[in-house]
Amino acid sequence: MKIDRITIERRANEIIGKIGYTVIIPRWGGYSPNFFYFAGMDIDHSVLVLHKNGGITLISNKLNEALVKERYEGIADVLFYDKKNTVRDVLKNVCGDSRCALDASVIPHVVYRRMHLKGMKPIGREILSVREVKDNREIEVMREAKRKTMSILNAISKEDMRGKSEQEIKKMVLVEIAKMGCTEAFETIVANSRNARFPHYIDAGRDKITDYVLIDMGVKYKHYNSDMTRCIGDLDGMAGPYEQLRNASLEVADAAVAGKKIGEFVKEVDIILKRNGLREFPHGIGHGVGLEVHEFPHLYAGSTDTLKENSVITIEPGQYFKKGIRYEDMYIIGKKKARLL
Repeated sequence: MKIDRITIERRANEIIGKIGYTVIIPRWGGYSPNFFYFAGMDIDHSVLVLHKNGGITLISNKLNEALVKERYEGIADVLFYDKKNTVRDVLKNVCGDSRCALDASVIPHVVYRRMHLKGMKPIGREILSVREVKDNREIEVMREAKRKTMSILNAISKEDMRGKSEQEIKKMVLVEIAKMGCTEAFETIVANSRNARFPHYIDAGRDKITDYVLIDMGVKYKHYNSDMTRCIGDLDGMAGPYEQLRNASLEVADAAVAGKKIGEFVKEVDIILKRNGLREFPHGIGHGVGLEVHEFPHLYAGSTDTLKENSVITIEPGQYFKKGIRYEDMYIIGKKKARLL
């Protein structure tokens, strides 16, 4: 997903407005959703500098010169480092005497020390807070990720599950994800009805499907993730409780109003679940999703944060007896309620 300069500058101004420092965001040795969010591209061994007084500088390894010039010129000032003129040297020249904040969330400690300048402030939560609210372009990409996920689940639901092993069904899911031109957002959970009583069961093996299968899956599409769960097959005696989960999900969405304290929302969720005849379950009602599968908002009772309009969350009630069921969908927080993505 290519991001234009106006979007990048708007995001830069938002994080600088929160912190009041020049912000340094590295992409070093591992994927950084924060770097992608503010840079609009993913390129290793690079550092993005968002200047407090305006302007953006991308510092990258000399080996990336051709790629960066082709894809990034016109979006930010571009500088390169090498063995003689190290990344720290370039960073010191670019930042000067400015007070700086460093995103240290996804870099090794040795790299953190290499980039650390005097008086530098480590940050992380502030960036997650900016990423929490999605713009229209992000929402459209996430809608497409969800559409692809639903297409996969619908394709799997047309198959006769009985007699197949969890492993066979998981392979089917992975093939469908590849057909969509996507990758897994996280390790897909495929569990027969008895193994589904373990919420994070990932040991898909030779156990056969005798009635229904729980599939908890998501795709990564243009860097953004989906996360959905369905029970597919002959639910029989679990059909009633499964319908209760679906109904409860919609009621929970009605309570997810922008501006509401998350702690207050979670208390309302408990009341809704009890009203729908559901037992307490050993995981939260959901979580934020976006460039990461689990991101802000964090939905827990002790939170003093508020739900924000245009943040995307999952709602995923479950019930775990001798068999397990879970129903998970994705919602956008709105002024009056959360609506299905």
